[in-house]
Amino acid sequence: MEKKKRKTNEIRDAALGVSSQDVVDKFGNAATEYIKGYKGSVDETGNIISKGLKHISESKVNPDFKYQNLKQQAGFSAERHFVSKENAENIINGRNIRYSRSNDIGLGNDQRIDVLAVDIDGNPIMVNGQPLWSAQMKFCGKFETPQEIKESSEKLAKKLAGDKWAKYRGNKVLVPSEQYEQVKKYATEEAKKLYEKAAKFRQSGNFEKAELLELNAQNFEQVAKDVQNSGISSKDAMFLREHPKLATAKYVAETANRAGIE
Repeated sequence: MEKKKRKTNEIRDAALGVSSQDVVDKFGNAATEYIKGYKGSVDETGNIISKGLKHISESKVNPDFKYQNLKQQAGFSAERHFVSKENAENIINGRNIRYSRSNDIGLGNDQRIDVLAVDIDGNPIMVNGQPLWSAQMKFCGKFETPQEIKESSEKLAKKLAGDKWAKYRGNKVLVPSEQYEQVKKYATEEAKKLYEKAAKFRQSGNFEKAELLELNAQNFEQVAKDVQNSGISSKDAMFLREHPKLATAKYVAETANRAGIE
């Protein structure tokens, strides 16, 4: 009886050991994604292959356009962090899909795609000639006060519904987390208002004006469908731009803490 009990304990301890090692490996690999996101990659001669948060933080800033420069660079930091975050989560959850910035896999500065799905070797996953998953990222506007967030969200929705940004419609658009609900709500409400106005013009026989309003309403409807929550706030993006090392340490520590809990 004692021998059987000892054998059972040994089997249990072995199983727990294997399970613990799996957790360590899984979360360790996930944490590595954040470190890769910070460091980026360079070739043997020191040329940058893939910009990391560290490289972005070293970008030049014109004193006369400091806020604009930092905001734009924070957008690049958000792209980099989105890739790290999604890859880390997929590793933790045992998924084989990874994400990459289009610039980092030789696609250049694609006008419609900032990030896309790749396999574990970094090759784009294509279906019928199109990426399995892809998105544009738009981190625009101010974010210090609720009023600034509201105005920035509405301005972004208008831009996405306008002619200049027509190329983005029908593709996923990742926006700052604080803007997501407001962009979606504003676009939906604008579409409804435009349809109501169009109906009145149609009733009065002005079909040309009605069709123009309906087309604009459809654009706003599409915007509401296209916008996606990036899971990153504008404040987070600016912190990643200005304090990349500290931000990376924070996300690595959070991942390690999750490993401990599991």
